Amino acid sequence: MVIDMKTFSYLWRWGGAVVFAFLMVFLTFTYVLQFESFQGAGMAPNLKNRDTLVVWRMAKVKRLSVIALDAQSEVPGSKAHSTFVKRVIGVPGDRIISRNGQIYVNGKQLDQSFLSGDQRNQTGNWTLKSLGKQIGSSSAVVPKGKYFVLSDDRSTSHAEDSRDWGYVSAKNVVGVAKLVFWDGTNEQRQRINQLAN
Repeated sequence: MVIDMKTFSYLWRWGGAVVFAFLMVFLTFTYVLQFESFQGAGMAPNLKNRDTLVVWRMAKVKRLSVIALDAQSEVPGSKAHSTFVKRVIGVPGDRIISRNGQIYVNGKQLDQSFLSGDQRNQTGNWTLKSLGKQIGSSSAVVPKGKYFVLSDDRSTSHAEDSRDWGYVSAKNVVGVAKLVFWDGTNEQRQRINQLAN
């Protein structure tokens, strides 16, 4: 079978475009974003079981960011390839205290308007130093390259977070989570998408 130059040129152009498109999709989902289906009740009421999130791998993690993290690398006993979604409360260098339902970061009260009063009151009374024995650190501040994360639902039945297993290493943060498909209110969506300061 003989292919003339015009046909060859046409196939080459379209083949190149298809290869380029596949390459861009591969690079985007490898280095820029991924979709996650949130499982559980630990981020209620702001996230519901099976909410779909897009995780931006290259986004900067800030205080109050909602992040996805590689659970297997951080949490003993986690399943392979499992991802947890938590809210960043402390970034490196932060001093964190929880007292009477309020969290103080570097001496300033943290705005927790994304939680109900009942949820805030379930946070407990502690400092990073007082948590030291259970999280394996005697530091009074969040160490370099680490984050202190909490669940939004802070009750003991759903509250597996840094109070239980310690700081999250920056290298195990998959990215910053944003809601994509969701049936909640705009206010609840804002609590996930735009709170980080």
